[in-house]
Amino acid sequence: MTQLNSSPPDCGTQDEIDLFDLLQSLWGCKVFIGLVAFVFSAAGWAYATYKPGQPDTYSAKAVLAVGSYVASTGQIFSLEPAGDLVQVINQTTGLKASLLRGSTGLVEISATAHAPKDAEELLGEVVEFVIKRHEAVGWLLGKEKIIRTTALIGDTKIQQSSLSEKRLEIIVLGVIVGLFLGSVAVLVWQSYLRRIKHAKARIEKESL
Repeated sequence: MTQLNSSPPDCGTQDEIDLFDLLQSLWGCKVFIGLVAFVFSAAGWAYATYKPGQPDTYSAKAVLAVGSYVASTGQIFSLEPAGDLVQVINQTTGLKASLLRGSTGLVEISATAHAPKDAEELLGEVVEFVIKRHEAVGWLLGKEKIIRTTALIGDTKIQQSSLSEKRLEIIVLGVIVGLFLGSVAVLVWQSYLRRIKHAKARIEKESL
């Protein structure tokens, strides 16, 4: 009768690397990893500082208060649910819209362009589109039911943004990428040396 071998197969335990060996390998090559991180951070700084032809961007923001009406039951409803309006703006206009925290009928809309006038014009077109859209709804409902019309709150804010203003973020990203790539390079190299060492040891053992 043949006896089955119940012992688990050899999965190459000699090639396994424990966490301590990994950390020891990384710590032993900390100078190399730090140098790679420095190179990437310096490249990020140079990119953010000296990259030619990178125009500044301007962001125009405005807050829109959605109008409301009173139903025949006496309940008050919005001319359009603010969440639906945000979805329509984001999907059809190319602009960004979001609900203001702690509010149910206030929508912030922002437009971005390479000139402040262009950003303001884009924003104005979308705001005008929303207001006319709600005016049409109010006309269908009847003016006597409208409690509040949709309108802007406050003034439009223009904010300038340039690549140099994001210099710190780019440098930090460069450090993170450099640390990651440096660590990967060390681990790959150590794994390569370890495999060569095991292969030599196996050859010497077989030649005995």
